Amino acid sequence: MNSWNLSLDANLLPKRHASGGESDIVIDYPRTKYYPKHKLMVEVTLTNDTNQRRAEMEPVSRHLGVLKAKNTDMEVYGVFISNYLDVNVIVDLRGRKNLPFYDRATGTWVSDNKLLPMNTENIKKILVKNLSYKFLYNFLNEAYLKDVPFQNWYEETINIPLNNL
Repeated sequence: MNSWNLSLDANLLPKRHASGGESDIVIDYPRTKYYPKHKLMVEVTLTNDTNQRRAEMEPVSRHLGVLKAKNTDMEVYGVFISNYLDVNVIVDLRGRKNLPFYDRATGTWVSDNKLLPMNTENIKKILVKNLSYKFLYNFLNEAYLKDVPFQNWYEETINIPLNNL
């Protein structure tokens, strides 16, 4: 089941984000020879500057943690998309790789919280280059696994490589 927890206008453009406590988009992927069965959570924001840090750091990681706690039988990861990525939000998302999350509703601890930031320029590049999900899954997984200092991680593993395609 795919979940699109947002409101669209007559032109199928988003009017507002998901209500509190819910992911914007969750996509179920079946197992293939290129990737395992998994769920992709997509969180999108219009916030910028310090508002983004205040508004997004906690809910995005919580949404992923709750989704992972409900789906312990498969991989679950998230992509956070914004036209502007606050450096502290990038660092926080990256830090979730090493911070466990406890879901009170299920009493479950989840770890290896894979949250990957992308800006709208990254998304444009993906669309213009018509990159397949097979490519994106592996690209994002490699970025997640790379051991790069926090302050350089997004630029070196996601932004620059996508811009060089």
